[in-house]
Amino acid sequence: MWHPLSSRHDVEEIMKVANWFHDGTLRGAHFLFENWVDESGSYVMELKRRSSAHLNFQFPDPRKGRVEFEIRFLGIDLVNLVGGACGYDGLITSACISFKDGKIFWAASDGWDGDVSERSFPWVIAEIAEWRIIDGKK
Repeated sequence: MWHPLSSRHDVEEIMKVANWFHDGTLRGAHFLFENWVDESGSYVMELKRRSSAHLNFQFPDPRKGRVEFEIRFLGIDLVNLVGGACGYDGLITSACISFKDGKIFWAASDGWDGDVSERSFPWVIAEIAEWRIIDGKK
């Protein structure tokens, strides 16, 4: 079941599930762009609001062993995916989720202000976001 990420309450809920993104990992990313070649050989490109990204995360959970969940971003404006500090690709020690100008901002860093020139950690700016738990097994 997908949960919306559209209010401060929604952000508080996912932050609790994800242990505030502490000691987790970004396991993977899947992007889908609505571009294709049709039967006549013509290139077709939909508006950017049709593009989406799924980010898959895992976090330790003392009760369950781990929690795995994903965030789906729809209507992507900008994405920055980079490896973490000290060569630990995908390691996340903190994150922030905020709203500005009708967009949702997610970053693997505390207090990111939306500065798109920042390239030292992963971040996403999109129109819509939602999340779901995939599993929570040992």
